Amino acid sequence: MVKKHRNKIILGIVGIVVAGYFPKAHPFSGFKGKTLWDWLSLAGVPMSLAGLGFWLQIQQQQRNEEQLQEEILQNYYDKVSELLVDKNLLAIAAKGDTTTPEERELLDVSVGVIRARTLATLRRLDGNRKGSLIRFLTEAKVISKLSLSLKDADLSKAKLEDINLEGTYLESANFSSASLVGARLVNADFYCASLSLSNFDNANLTRTKMARANLYKATLRRARLVECDISGSDLSFSDLSLANLTGAKLRDTELKHVKLRGSTLRFAIFDGAKLMSVDLRDTIGLTKEQLEGDSPPFLCRTQLPAGIDIDPNRDCERMERK
Repeated sequence: MVKKHRNKIILGIVGIVVAGYFPKAHPFSGFKGKTLWDWLSLAGVPMSLAGLGFWLQIQQQQRNEEQLQEEILQNYYDKVSELLVDKNLLAIAAKGDTTTPEERELLDVSVGVIRARTLATLRRLDGNRKGSLIRFLTEAKVISKLSLSLKDADLSKAKLEDINLEGTYLESANFSSASLVGARLVNADFYCASLSLSNFDNANLTRTKMARANLYKATLRRARLVECDISGSDLSFSDLSLANLTGAKLRDTELKHVKLRGSTLRFAIFDGAKLMSVDLRDTIGLTKEQLEGDSPPFLCRTQLPAGIDIDPNRDCERMERK
């Protein structure tokens, strides 16, 4: 609808311009000798009204979309809250191994319903409301107590600053352009997740599984990645400045053009990793042994710390050929 009105305005302007170039096309019309500027003056008021109407229509559509998003989110809250209360799900889950077969079946079915509703609702929300929905689940203990899986969830652009998703199952979830600044993600599972352009600044990712994840252009400044498994992931052009990667697994990881200034690499495993155009001079704890061995990382245009006498371009031919 908006595009249709915009096209009408454009066609109207084109018509006025054409009329301005052919002022004598209709000598008996009463407009003989009118110039382009005369036509524009005559059309100024209706054009202004049309432009105002177009702007008001866009504003109304935005308000309608905001209202619709709020209704979708509120409906989700109501349905999930009703299910939790009516079925007493959290109390059943708290019984652990003492639950009866009937209670276990009820719990499994209910969690399945909540998961399906959660995934469907997330696909319809903007980033702020996605964050609100996940905070509702964490505060209601739905994720932690019911072990709700967020596998395949669409959390792109979600605002999740300081969120606690410790131990959450997030395999293949989409977090592209999401903000997880200061988040607690200890032991979370991001296997094969899409994390490109995401922001994990100052997040705690200790022992997190991020193998085969897409971390292209991700921000991980000051992130705690101790014993984190990032094997087979793409970290190209990401920022790991001042990050703590002690004991991290980076086997077969793409580390091209990665920022690692001031990061801690003590005991990190780089077997088969691809280090191209990476500055390692200011890193902490990196040793020659980590860059050698049976399956050493590929090095090309890599700037190494003082005291590590390895050819920083030893694999350029192989890497650039690929």
